[in-house]
Amino acid sequence: MHASLLAAAPYGYRLFNPIGGEVRSLLGGLVPGGSLDNGAVLTRVDPETLTPEGQYIVVVEVKNLRQWIYPRTQELHQLLDKAARLQVAEPGRRFIPVLVCRKAHYLTTVMARQVGFYVIQTHRQYVRPFVAETDEGRCYLSELNSELAYDLTPEAGPVNPMVEHFHTPIQRVADRTAERWAAVAGLIASTVGRLRDDALTYDERAAYMDELATMTAAALWENPDWHSL
Repeated sequence: MHASLLAAAPYGYRLFNPIGGEVRSLLGGLVPGGSLDNGAVLTRVDPETLTPEGQYIVVVEVKNLRQWIYPRTQELHQLLDKAARLQVAEPGRRFIPVLVCRKAHYLTTVMARQVGFYVIQTHRQYVRPFVAETDEGRCYLSELNSELAYDLTPEAGPVNPMVEHFHTPIQRVADRTAERWAAVAGLIASTVGRLRDDALTYDERAAYMDELATMTAAALWENPDWHSL
């Protein structure tokens, strides 16, 4: 992901940590809720007039997991909690939270459009290339992929589909995403913070998800133009 974001830099991204990716401090203090996996300032430019159109803070969390990411999945709320705290602390700035994962459920992508974040699905799990540098490693990786239907892929450089997400789709929806996130973040901040807790029971998580749905519905009601996804 870091290599892909670096490759997208010429399209308007200035990475906070171009060497390692991880972002521990942002906007004068530690990132609330823990370090981000990556982040950058995006400056959009009109392709015809080359006029700057806006600046956004892109905050990124990567979840290289086998399981799908659902709206209730704890790992999703790690991103939302950090991004919500940042937005509440800096209400005048525009944020675009970005989740990178192998697979996300359809309802997660619907939630993203409603609440104001962006999901990049890789459709595979990337691993360090050294695991396939020997014949034994390549054989083991092949067995995992063929016998267990895994999609483990050795890769250390930029991945073109991921670069394309940063180049075009994210920039196309930047205004809408940042606007919705700014309006919703304060409402859902405490709830997504609780949903980060992996020790929640099924019923507790369901109750907090009901809260989240109610707050999102209220925001949609206040902004009828948001119904156009």
